[in-house]
Amino acid sequence: MKLTRRVLDADQDGKPEQVRYYTRRDDVLLRVEKDVDYDGQIDTWDLYEEGRLAQRNSDTDHDGLPDTWARYRGPYMIERVVDRDRDGVKDAFFTYQQGSLVEERHDSNNDGVIDLVTTYESRTRIATREDRNGDGQFDTWSTFQVQSQREILKRVERDTTADGKPDVFETYAAVDGKAVLILREEDADGNGTIDIKSVYKNGKLVRREISDPSHLPM
Repeated sequence: MKLTRRVLDADQDGKPEQVRYYTRRDDVLLRVEKDVDYDGQIDTWDLYEEGRLAQRNSDTDHDGLPDTWARYRGPYMIERVVDRDRDGVKDAFFTYQQGSLVEERHDSNNDGVIDLVTTYESRTRIATREDRNGDGQFDTWSTFQVQSQREILKRVERDTTADGKPDVFETYAAVDGKAVLILREEDADGNGTIDIKSVYKNGKLVRREISDPSHLPM
């Protein structure tokens, strides 16, 4: 494909702030390279499809390599991927719908396995899934509620035995804008039935119900 290259060097220092590439046949924009911070080095690469921005790659740490990748559909960003620690491995993934964040996924230890997933609704966090022990399997599930425009923890489920199923369930109430534990239920033997129920008031244990005497503390 034959291209037309157009260069903008506004300060006439010999280092372009913007380079544009067009198809020579019908003059359709294909690619734009930009020096966003005017340091003399290209740090943003925009790719176009049918004259519309489709992808933007950015170098935010000025090492000459992109560390942020974004995809667009129409006027909206639909995905953004980031190499947060600048080691060459993509470790944070963000998904958007109609311009709003709906999900983010993180690989905190760069092992190629996602260990935190957060979902959003109406730009508010509603749930998370976490792999807290780093074994490659989710072991903590949290849901949130919104009060007075604040996200407050509502419920936490934990898998303490690494069998892929939650066995501890914590319920929280919103008190003065803070999450306060009111109920903790435990499936101590992993059979799917709650064995221990602990009731809290003002964050303090007030009653404990144990269905099987074998689970009584020694």
